[in-house]
Amino acid sequence: MVMSESKPVLKMIDFDWAGMVGEACYPPLLNPKITWSSGAKGYAKVGEGDDRILLNSWWDTFVQPAKPS
Repeated sequence: MVMSESKPVLKMIDFDWAGMVGEACYPPLLNPKITWSSGAKGYAKVGEGDDRILLNSWWDTFVQPAKPS
């Protein structure tokens, strides 16, 4: 995560399930505290847009607007 005073940027590098959409699979156990896409289940194929859903769920958690000074 990169924070700046003007524009926060969240970068995600996903090496665990690297692969082509429709070929790469989720692991058998997924952390229940994470907001996954509706199709994310153990051994299910990773769908198009799944990373975007995950990134969007993290945005509000990890990137918060700077407080006025």
